[in-house]
Amino acid sequence: MATTTNLNFIKTANNLQ
Repeated sequence: MATTTNLNFIKTANNLQ
């Protein structure tokens, strides 16, 4: 669960860049 959340956070951060 935590891993999925972390992956989603990374994807969002990449999209913001």
